[in-house]
Amino acid sequence: MKQYKESLKEKIVEYLISRTGHWVNGGEIEKLAMTMTKRYKASCASRRCRELVNGDMSRRCKDLLNEGIIIKKIEKGSVWYRYKTKIEWN
Repeated sequence: MKQYKESLKEKIVEYLISRTGHWVNGGEIEKLAMTMTKRYKASCASRRCRELVNGDMSRRCKDLLNEGIIIKKIEKGSVWYRYKTKIEWN
């Protein structure tokens, strides 16, 4: 039986959820992807973050988000991401 491998998007979502209430720099997520998986480039992590913000995600990612959303802000040329719970955006 083939073992399920967690996608990069799922790893990013889990990381952002673990940092609920805090803004996370895009560079930190890129480093995380490169060190945690050792098979992704930084640009791949950036692309996955943009897709998460746009709502392009698997059912598994949606389940992980539990009705929350991923938002971003750009500040002084840096991109920041944050998991926002349903309660926070109502």
